[in-house]
Amino acid sequence: MIGEVIGRRVDLAAAPLLMTRPRMRAIDFTEPFMKVYASVLINKQASELINGYKDLLNHPHFTYGVQAKGVLRRALKLSNDTDLSRLWKQMLRWQERGLKFIFTKNNERGIKNVRIDESYAFILPSPIADYMQLQMPCNLKSVDKFLINMDYAFAARKNSSLVSKINKSLRKFKKNGYLDRLRKKWWEDRSQCSSARSIKREVLGYNGKSTAVKGHFYLVLLPPLLLLLL
Repeated sequence: MIGEVIGRRVDLAAAPLLMTRPRMRAIDFTEPFMKVYASVLINKQASELINGYKDLLNHPHFTYGVQAKGVLRRALKLSNDTDLSRLWKQMLRWQERGLKFIFTKNNERGIKNVRIDESYAFILPSPIADYMQLQMPCNLKSVDKFLINMDYAFAARKNSSLVSKINKSLRKFKKNGYLDRLRKKWWEDRSQCSSARSIKREVLGYNGKSTAVKGHFYLVLLPPLLLLLL
């Protein structure tokens, strides 16, 4: 999407895009609408062992991974924090040994492996981790917020008039609590793992397919975007 904005093929990229300095030099961002950290996604069977990223270092039988391309991998690589540096070096050793799922092609691959492997953890953006722990089959848990402190925003062409219009509405939505209500609607209220909904799904029969991050996750952006552009 960033490339399409830079190439002037689209006016606005309506997706959860991280605000980074290199991107800011090429495009204009709206004001942020969501905070983003790194979280560790684990299988619930491991919840007594892993309560944060530092616990991964204390359990040598655990392996963990991150998306091969992206902000989180770069942040781990460049971190001066002692524990984060240890995590990074261990991941490189595993990669040299040919272990699978250390640097994954996408977040979906890492999430899928967490579901089936109790001794594997995956580092990914906190909004995605928070969302996935609420999806069937309800065997995931998101722990910790660390490594990065960034923001999601919409992206537009340089000097686009759309930015000021969207910012005006975003400020209104923040002030009246609409963005908070929107997140609650698409995360907590639509959880598939509340007791009542879980029972209903068990009665109707769960098809065994994991909820995809793409599509469902991006839906959270559509209602406010439509309102912003009216």
